[in-house]
Amino acid sequence: MTRLMPSHLSRWLWIGLAVQLTPSSLQGQKPGQPYVSPLKNFSITVPNYAFGTKVQKSNKGDGGFVVFIGGFGDLERIEYVRVDSAAIAAQDSATRLLLYEGVLDNVVTANHAQILAAEPLSGPGETQLYALVQFPEASQVVDGKTGKRMDSFRGVLVLTRGAFLYMLYVEAGGLFGAGEPGEKQVARGKDAVQRLLGEINFQGSPIPVVRDTARAPE
Repeated sequence: MTRLMPSHLSRWLWIGLAVQLTPSSLQGQKPGQPYVSPLKNFSITVPNYAFGTKVQKSNKGDGGFVVFIGGFGDLERIEYVRVDSAAIAAQDSATRLLLYEGVLDNVVTANHAQILAAEPLSGPGETQLYALVQFPEASQVVDGKTGKRMDSFRGVLVLTRGAFLYMLYVEAGGLFGAGEPGEKQVARGKDAVQRLLGEINFQGSPIPVVRDTARAPE
């Protein structure tokens, strides 16, 4: 997958998702209840995992994240950062995908992770980038206690809605590092992260994709 970045890109896209935000426990939120982000840019129902759902969240300035964690490696994470929506709306789909690739590379580098598969996805009025990413063992804080997460395969989706850029993560199996994932795991991650996307209620209109003039019908 090509990773060439245009030289004119402004720094807001790379900085926003790279900032390390301190997680905190979310009080008063139970499975089945709505979670609304502090910036009011989206809402989602807290998932009900079989062995309980832990919730972490953080917000700082124009970005933040919320993470839903279950006892058996269940994980759904939503990261978001405010962007220049006018500049994004003026881009064609190819240029926007380059932006998404750079954001994904930034996160992968920061977490010493590895992209195992990646492909663009199309949705109504939007461009998305999907990747299956392997994250290494890492510390994880839940309710003030620190534990270790084993190697983790996650489906990741990068997209822009309204005035925000989002990265969605869903655990895609392989929690205990059972070798390289095959096509089924790539597909499982894609299905999981698209289901998460369908559960989010975004405030504001999606940013349209500018038609590529070379492909416009005559």
